[in-house]
Amino acid sequence: MTDWVDLDRELANWAADGRTATLWWRDDDAIEPTPQLERMLNLSDRYLVPLALAVVPRPATSALAERIGRAKTTHALQHGWCHRNHAPPGAKAAEFGAHREPETMLAEAREGFSRLASFPRFSPIFVPPWNRIDPALLTGLREIGLRGLSGYGPRDEREPIAGFTVANTHADIVAWKTSRGFVGLEKILLELIGHLRARRTGVADVGEPTGLLTHHLVHDEGCWTFIEALLARTTGASAVCWLAPPQVFAIESATGAGA
Repeated sequence: MTDWVDLDRELANWAADGRTATLWWRDDDAIEPTPQLERMLNLSDRYLVPLALAVVPRPATSALAERIGRAKTTHALQHGWCHRNHAPPGAKAAEFGAHREPETMLAEAREGFSRLASFPRFSPIFVPPWNRIDPALLTGLREIGLRGLSGYGPRDEREPIAGFTVANTHADIVAWKTSRGFVGLEKILLELIGHLRARRTGVADVGEPTGLLTHHLVHDEGCWTFIEALLARTTGASAVCWLAPPQVFAIESATGAGA
């Protein structure tokens, strides 16, 4: 059974090679301050681990912007437009899939970008709801002013557009298809260790930081316990570095107040 000792062993392998295992943390579906969001931000601040908060632009409140501004380590990313599924019946959920007119989707992305540009520590990265997007939109997103894309799964090592960085997440703590609670310690550690090992051995792009994906609004106590345990175990470790979005996406500086 995979447990924390296996993660320690993988990180020790990075250290033995004289390398640092880079990680990053993305949390999706932020709209307004909630007790769950407060718990998430407090964990990020306590351990000084940067949090990339994917904010849904259309319903996002000014109170959320104010709360992000008071956080020590939280950055806002753009999470689609209104997190609405436009996929036809039987297809996988998507807001920015190939089922809609590109012009309509880019207009929504542009409006979302405009709404979030004034958020504290806004990093101009597009996070498509359900981690799905029509690749034909990427050039248009870059023209809007977005500097990168984040979905799920190992990225293709080839950059799709010059100056537009893809950095995904690779380990999701929620069991969406079953309990919608914590996926379990063994499964989440297998995902984290698997991507770290693939990077270290050259199977996956070594330059893509290993991404943890969370969704604060649906977490049960198992999710919260795991997050805190992971942060406590990795912060300060010699072979680990948690990156903020400007580092993950090679942005010289985040836009907005508090950058």
